[in-house]
Amino acid sequence: MNDHIEEILNSIEKQHNVTILFACEAGSRAYELHTPSSDYDVRFIYKYEYPRYLELYRPKDVITSIDKHYDIQGWDVYKALHLFTKSNPSLYEWIHSSIYYRNVKEFREKVCLMMEKQYSLKALGFHYFKLLHQNSKRNLKSSVTIEDIKVVLHMARAYMALTLLIQDKKLPPTSFFELVNGFKDDSLVSIMPKLSDAKKQLVHLTSSEVKGIKALLEIKLPHFKRELSNLPDKDPSLEDINLFLAQQLTT
Repeated sequence: MNDHIEEILNSIEKQHNVTILFACEAGSRAYELHTPSSDYDVRFIYKYEYPRYLELYRPKDVITSIDKHYDIQGWDVYKALHLFTKSNPSLYEWIHSSIYYRNVKEFREKVCLMMEKQYSLKALGFHYFKLLHQNSKRNLKSSVTIEDIKVVLHMARAYMALTLLIQDKKLPPTSFFELVNGFKDDSLVSIMPKLSDAKKQLVHLTSSEVKGIKALLEIKLPHFKRELSNLPDKDPSLEDINLFLAQQLTT
């Protein structure tokens, strides 16, 4: 573990008198698309001692800490589980991050299991469609920049996640390369590692190549829009979530 991240998490626990149940990377490092200069986007879920929840004024449900190269944000477990009931995509990606720093009493595994049974594929589908659609509207520069590469990588990740959700009706991994490995026969996705290397400045792509990839990723937007309505929508089990919450607060 990054020693400085451990220090920051310990400091947050002492300063706010909380227990961090789970902590992970979000963003480029979680997607395995980072460069050596990428910041650390640390996200965590915490709890207070049980009596704090019985007070008239509820304790803070968001904690943030900004340090050089470290963007830290945490949610109270109540807030996190409330967002769970809405199939929140950020929570989904935190829990399924490829890098995690804290995991008290298998918190991650228990939430993953509940997500498999209760998370709405339709809600996640609309999230990735929005990500693909919004990035498709961005104009690329005449000379390829790192920002251009990021735009197309975000589109590619959304494209692959949507394809898995629609074709296989299953939750997509957050790791870019896990997504790529599920599309070995797709000629478009086969060039994704090269695009990732371009971000890390290991290879050079021309403007026409990057724009060509972006155009191919845009082609399926109408198809995805039509198919989203066919994705299953699930109602969360409040009984299961309340039981899980009670277990977190009383142990």
